[in-house]
Amino acid sequence: NSVKRDSVKVPCHGKILFYSYFEDVAEHDWFIDFNAFFSYGKLDKIELENVDKTPVQVRLAQRSFWEHEAEERKKKFSYKLKKCLTNIPGYKFILRKLGKWAHSLGDKIYTISIRWS
Repeated sequence: NSVKRDSVKVPCHGKILFYSYFEDVAEHDWFIDFNAFFSYGKLDKIELENVDKTPVQVRLAQRSFWEHEAEERKKKFSYKLKKCLTNIPGYKFILRKLGKWAHSLGDKIYTISIRWS
């Protein structure tokens, strides 16, 4: 079975920036930006905006740094405590309720302070 969908024609007039990213395993990562120009809803032309070539070593160094940071974060007591608390049934529900209550209380305090001033 095929699904028929209604389409709406949008008369776009101007340009849209779009981009792509490619990883070349051996040497570089490529970031490519294009501009697509539309004239009354029809594609007029596409132009290359920018090309950035970055050595793969930069990406690998960033990934290594982020992995090291994640490992260090997992060693902290606060991380372990949060991990244990989130496994308790109803924990997230209670946090949401407390958050709404605190927000409501803050609104009331703000309203009272405005009236007194």
